[in-house]
Parts: sequence; structure tokens; C-alpha cells
Amino acid sequence: FIHVKGDDSKPPVLLLHGWPGSYLEFERLLEPLAADGHDVVVPSLPGFAFSNPITRPIGPRRAAALVHGLMIQLFGDARYFIQGGDWGHGIAAWAAHDRPDALLGIHINMMTVRAEDAAPTTGEEKSFAAKRAAIADQESAYFHEQETRPQTLGIAMADSPVGAAGWILEKFGKWADLPTTANGDPDIWSKFSEEELLTNIMLYIAPASFVTATWIYYGSRLEKSLMLPAGTRIQVPTGVAALPDPVFLPPPRSFAEKTYNIVHWTDMPRGGHFAALEEPELMLADLRAFIATVSGARS
Repeated sequence: FIHVKGDDSKPPVLLLHGWPGSYLEFERLLEPLAADGHDVVVPSLPGFAFSNPITRPIGPRRAAALVHGLMIQLFGDARYFIQGGDWGHGIAAWAAHDRPDALLGIHINMMTVRAEDAAPTTGEEKSFAAKRAAIADQESAYFHEQETRPQTLGIAMADSPVGAAGWILEKFGKWADLPTTANGDPDIWSKFSEEELLTNIMLYIAPASFVTATWIYYGSRLEKSLMLPAGTRIQVPTGVAALPDPVFLPPPRSFAEKTYNIVHWTDMPRGGHFAALEEPELMLADLRAFIATVSGARS
């Protein structure tokens, strides 16, 4: 994990990435948050990059317990904030469910983990659910493979750096908020540099972590942790950066409020799935605004 120390004037902040990203997504948020006074902690999730090897699948609920253990080691019983997208938002949700007293707030830039019985009721909510289902039909083959047969995929990817690069780069192309080229393909180089993306890919290849990183999908299936239990109402103050993610569409605020205690909501003008990497200044501003909102409410 990365630990950038502040001056202890503000609570610790835990930043959580997902797949196929890495802790490097948050690089441009570290020093500004530390300058604000926060200690900033960015773990590599269990099974990813330098956190492997693990010997069995670990899902987001177990990962939430592990990263909480890390925060106890570093800060004792001090309460902290979490920011997360992708699997990071799922880990944040389970942290808020299982250990609400440890947290000051969670800030998420994706919302698929919800109470099992939270159903769309308004026209806007039903339209959102229909759009998300249509996109999932086209875009979720990777998810089903990684949650059911990660080893079959992993053997091929461990044997082929080009295969691993193709598997990962396709997600950056599809999931980021990108313009298209003349032939309709995502213009991936308009937002990311070769160095950024190759470094991220190498964090899966060089430490031989591609296989164990996919285990979080299988782990979530074993835990049954893609949904929170029916009747769940997260009481931890929650902030949402609703980004124009082309695949993981942001829900209407009314739908998110069926599961979460939303105290801060921003319809972001741009930025996709890899928000902190794509739009670090926007994400930093929104996280700061959320922290200020929660801190103001507590004072």
C-alpha cells in the first residue's frame, strides 16, 4: 500500500481501485489530499499487483475486512473516509454495512451494489434499469467468465502478455469517457498515454497477478456479495460522483437513495469508469466537497 502522510489535522482517507485498474489511478490525488491534512492510504487490493500471492479467492466483503485491518494498524480506532469506484465502491459499501462506526463517510463513483430488494419504481428509474440491462447484455461476458472460470482465462493470460494487454486495454477503451475516431472506435490515446496504460498492464503481468486479480469476481460469487441483504439501509454518509460512464451508467439519485444515505451528489460533466485517472482534478474537487459537507454536518 501507499501511505502519504498529512499533518493529522484531517481524518485519514482510504482510496480503493478496482479491475482492471490499480493503485496508480490515484497518483494525482495523493499530494493534494495530504496537503489538506489527510493521511492518504492506497492499497493494492488482495490478489492485485504487489498484494499477491493469495491462496484462495477473496471477495469484496472479505477485502473490506482486510483493508479495515490495515487502517487499524495505521491509525488505531480513528474513523476514516473511503473513496472507491469499480470493486472499490463494493468494498466501500460492505465496509459501511459491516463496520459503520469505523467510517466518517464513503464517496463512490459507481453504484451497482445495492439492497437486494431495492427496485426501480419511477419512470426514470425503470428507464435506467432497462438501459443498464441492455448494456450488460452486450458488455458483461468478461464478468461471467471471471466469476465462474477465472483459471481458464488466467492460464491463457499468464502465458500471453499481448493477450493480457488486449483484455485490459479493451476495457479502458470501452469504459472510459472517450471521443471516437473517424471509424467509430474509442480514441483511447486522447485521454491516456502509452506509458500510463503499459505501466498498469505490467502490474498484472510482472508480479504474475492477472490470475489472482480475477479471483475477486469468483470471490464475490462465493460470498454472494454483489448485493446487500434485503432491507439494508446504509446509514454512513454517502457521496456520489455520478459520471457519464458509458457502460456502468449512474443511477438516478432517487434509486441510489433506496440503499444509501446520500448527503452529497454531483452530476459530473465528464469522466468515465477510471475517474481518478481520467479526471483527477474533478474527482479531487468532488471528494473535497464531500468531506467538507460531512465534516460541516458533524461540527
